[in-house]
Amino acid sequence: MTIKDVLSKKIVLILAVIMVLYTLVGFFLLPILAKNIVKDRLSKAMNREVTIEKIAINPYALTATIDALVIKEKNKGTFFSVQKIFANLTLSSLFTLTFIASDLALENPYLNIIKNEDGTFNFSDFLNFDKKEKKLSKNTDKSDNKILGIILKVFHITQGEIVFTDNATKVSHLLKNLSLSIPYISTKRKNRYDKASMDIDFVLNGAKVDIHAEATPFAEDFAMQADIKTSDINVIHYLSYLPVPENILLKSLDLNFNFNVSYRKKKSNNSLVLKGNLKALNVDVKGDHEEEIIKFPSLTMDIATSDIFANQLNISKILIKTPELNLNRDKNGKINLLNYIPQNIENSEKKEIKKDADSKDPFVLNLADFEIKDAAISFQDFSNKKAFQSKLFPVNFQVINIEAAKSVTGEFNLKLETEAKGSVALNGRFQTHPVQATGTLDLSNILFNKYVPYYEDLVNFDVKDGYLDLSTDFAISQQQDKLDMNIKSKELMIRTLSIFDQEFKEEMVNIPEFKINGAFIDVGNRKIDTGSITAKNGKILFKRLIDGQINLVKSVLPVQKNRKPLNRTIDTSSEPAEVKAMPWAVTMTSFNASGFNMVFNDLTSKDPILVDVSNIAVKANDLKTFGNEKGYIDIQTNWNKEGRIRIKGSMIPSVLSAGLDIDLKKIDIKSLQPYFSDSIRILVTDGSINTKGKLKVDMGGDNPKESINFSGETSIINFVSLDKQTTKDFFKCNSLYFSGLDVSVFPVNVKVKDISLTDFYSRMIVSDTGEINLNTVFKKETATDQGDEPKTKQKKEPSSQMPQISVESVTLQGGDISFSDYLTRPNFTASMKQIAGSISGLSSDEQSRAKLHLQGLHGHSSPLDIVGTINPLAQKKFADIDISYKDIELTNFTPYSSKYLGYKIEKGKLILDLEYRIDGNKLTSENRVRFDNFELGERVDSEHATSLPVGLAISLLKNRDGQIDLDLPVTGELDDPEFKIGSIIFKMVGNLILKVVTSPFSVIGSMFGGGEELSYIEFEYGQTKISDSNYEKIDKLAQILQEKESIKLEIQGGYDEFRDAEALRKIGFEDLLKAAKLKEMILLGSSAATLKDVVIEKEEKQLFIHTAYAQAQFPKPMDAAGKQKELEVEEKEKLLITNVSIGEDDLRLLAMNRSKTVKAYLMSTGKVEKERIFLLEPGGNDAENNERTSKVKFLLK
Repeated sequence: MTIKDVLSKKIVLILAVIMVLYTLVGFFLLPILAKNIVKDRLSKAMNREVTIEKIAINPYALTATIDALVIKEKNKGTFFSVQKIFANLTLSSLFTLTFIASDLALENPYLNIIKNEDGTFNFSDFLNFDKKEKKLSKNTDKSDNKILGIILKVFHITQGEIVFTDNATKVSHLLKNLSLSIPYISTKRKNRYDKASMDIDFVLNGAKVDIHAEATPFAEDFAMQADIKTSDINVIHYLSYLPVPENILLKSLDLNFNFNVSYRKKKSNNSLVLKGNLKALNVDVKGDHEEEIIKFPSLTMDIATSDIFANQLNISKILIKTPELNLNRDKNGKINLLNYIPQNIENSEKKEIKKDADSKDPFVLNLADFEIKDAAISFQDFSNKKAFQSKLFPVNFQVINIEAAKSVTGEFNLKLETEAKGSVALNGRFQTHPVQATGTLDLSNILFNKYVPYYEDLVNFDVKDGYLDLSTDFAISQQQDKLDMNIKSKELMIRTLSIFDQEFKEEMVNIPEFKINGAFIDVGNRKIDTGSITAKNGKILFKRLIDGQINLVKSVLPVQKNRKPLNRTIDTSSEPAEVKAMPWAVTMTSFNASGFNMVFNDLTSKDPILVDVSNIAVKANDLKTFGNEKGYIDIQTNWNKEGRIRIKGSMIPSVLSAGLDIDLKKIDIKSLQPYFSDSIRILVTDGSINTKGKLKVDMGGDNPKESINFSGETSIINFVSLDKQTTKDFFKCNSLYFSGLDVSVFPVNVKVKDISLTDFYSRMIVSDTGEINLNTVFKKETATDQGDEPKTKQKKEPSSQMPQISVESVTLQGGDISFSDYLTRPNFTASMKQIAGSISGLSSDEQSRAKLHLQGLHGHSSPLDIVGTINPLAQKKFADIDISYKDIELTNFTPYSSKYLGYKIEKGKLILDLEYRIDGNKLTSENRVRFDNFELGERVDSEHATSLPVGLAISLLKNRDGQIDLDLPVTGELDDPEFKIGSIIFKMVGNLILKVVTSPFSVIGSMFGGGEELSYIEFEYGQTKISDSNYEKIDKLAQILQEKESIKLEIQGGYDEFRDAEALRKIGFEDLLKAAKLKEMILLGSSAATLKDVVIEKEEKQLFIHTAYAQAQFPKPMDAAGKQKELEVEEKEKLLITNVSIGEDDLRLLAMNRSKTVKAYLMSTGKVEKERIFLLEPGGNDAENNERTSKVKFLLK
């Protein structure tokens, strides 16, 4: 054996020993040492018990296996465990000083992480982050370019599991089925830019997660890209980590996302690029008390390539399918969703918005397409008097091309349908800074009465039916602090609109179709153009209520008092001072309404008015509230059955100016009757008004004077009216025509060329109660008549300027006036026929005088003639009129004579000549009345007949030709409320008759001479002898009786109870003296004589006084001694006179003797038969004290 062989054997042996030792150490010793070292080092480092079931090393395959590595918790639970750790190194690792593993695997790793309630973890005690980070930073600095070389060709983890228990939130998380695979990774410089890939998948709380990542983790320009996929992440499990308000309950939410994330670090520029999609499934969000808020089956978000670090997020699509949103508005007007937005979030969002707006590089959000598809919105509103409920479905909303930077821009499209089959479509573009929006709004089939709760407290009507269709363009823009809005309506249509009055439950408005085309509203410049407005076949109830309000106006008046105010505090401290806004400029380009019918009902009058205004057609063009351009209107309508109205012409609404042609035909007056029935109590049964002319209105503009003027003509045709109380004819005419009318207001100026009244009839009636129909017809109904307390009369202020009125001519033709008196029995009827005439030159000018001439017939043959000048229109009235009636048959007045005189009229005629002059308020009139051959007929019993001897009065009033002429002048002040000419004349006639009857001699005196003094003659007291001065009176009386043979004379003697008695006592005293003398004469033997023949001389008077006193038998005065007292002659004379007894029989005898004396003289004249003279029982005479006479009175019968 050679040395070479020996050396070879030694080498083989050494190598064999080495191999044996290598095998023994590698397979047996090294695993034991490694197990103890790893176990001790880990236990010491982690301060926890560590167990290893075994470690196996294959030195030949360069593999190592650790089985059942367990790290215990302090409480003996498992913190970390791994069923198997396998590593397979390559041989080159020994020569390159690089850790190269062809395979590194962990099987069934397990990690239990616990977060304590104080925020610490179950591993916090062995972690020292500060020290480790400092050490790592030092090592990094020292070995900047000396990274230990590691090459892992395969690294994978299988069936890993992590349990995370969060005691702070009481939530546990389970990550299982963890699988991680890294095919290759190298830290060597030459491999720094080689991409390393990683695949991870696991199930987290039931959600599968797949991650595939590629990166260059050790390159200076770090780059990483990852694909992250998840499925069915139950977000409910993570609610405790989300900032969800406490009052929001997230019942269900699953998330799936598939993201591709790219991160690149290059020097100072970093980029994070994100793209992918996210899906939210089965979303169900509720509020307090399980209130439904929103739920939807899916939300999809597609994110296009977006560089997050460059403040950019590009979303290509967000799609929410069939969401269901529940919106509620409570009694205070607050939306339920606002209750779930915390105040701090609102404020933070405002701050973030402000911060982004102020940032130089704001975050840019680009959203290519945001869509809500087939949404359903349930809305309940309890803020109104009545709750409102509605459901909108489907709701489709789309916003595209959204770019959110300093300003947000985009395009939007909204379509929705209501449960009432209405639809809304809205589309356009928008921008936030400055605010701009343009677009189109389309509404279709919007039912008005569905939204009653929102306007029922603002109006007083009910919308029973009606639909709204609208198509309009709009543009909104912000100019500095001013928000401008332009609305251009393509078409607005209201269909089948039906509005009812709430109070009376009756339909006020019914419009089948109302359309507006081309309307335009410029809010910033305050301009409105109504475009073209058309309406067809509508019905309107226009009612004036009892209190004077118009039903249509009352129905739209606000009634805010019934609306509950919202609980809102409005801060007005910062409100700017009120600035007077520029008025709106409104243009009505075109208006056309046709086929309308309106019922006009006025309830303010006692008799309600009901007018049917039909076939209304209204056209208007170019009406403006600004400028001086003329617009035009044309209104046509029917009034009841035959009436026609047309008004057309030009208008300038801005200056209240108009020039209109007015044409009224056959407007029936009876339809307007209640308006004048209170002041004129007639019943119009027929008649119509025709008016044609031009109305000019100028109430503003450059004209300093306001004016309203009408020029044209008007007429009343076939007018028939009845007295409402008696239903008898009152007034009617074939025509009343006004031509050449020129009426102005401001000031009032009326000019009329011609007025003609043709074939007219009027009737005056005295009812059976004594009322005159003229008084009752023109008597205005007062509050007292209606049972109300009379109101205090307001004193009218005098007008500052009297109206100027002029009428060139008035023509009357074919007049007939009838008078009936039903108070008188039998009834009295008279008529004035063929009344015709004219009045020319009527004017309110003080100096003008109109000529008046009227003619007619009383009955059929008695002419009437009225001639004169008048001025009834001036403030100071004037009239100078002569009125003549000829040959009026008095027999027509038999009803009056029967009633008031007690006699029929046998025959006679009446002639009247009246002259009236009125100057201002003063009336002077001469009323000459003549009765020709006036004879009374047979007597009639009447309780109203006078007891006066009417026949005597007539006989006394007649002259020698059988005529009675009366002159009855009247003067007075017309403004005296007690002065009434008719009453005065009747009173004068009555007084005349009474005077004729009671003082006939004063009347006779005017015809035969003499006067009232013929009614008596005077006698000296105590005498019966007629004085010489009275014979002339008796002769005149005899002559009167001779001419008026029908008159009888009654004579009544009179006496004065005191003065005639005194005179008779003096005569008795003288007879006492004569009797004493006669006795003495007889004693002296003188021849006998009578007392009449005895004369007492003056010188013997005292003697016979003593004698007569001594012979007197009355008691005489006695002295103190009881003896007869001695008296002087004068005292004895007084006692004798006062004791002469004169009784009533003596006075009656005196009066009777006086009557007989007068009768005897009358008979002695031979002119009066004794059968016509009667003596009456005497009576006392009331002669005045200073008269020395006593009268005998004459009475005519």
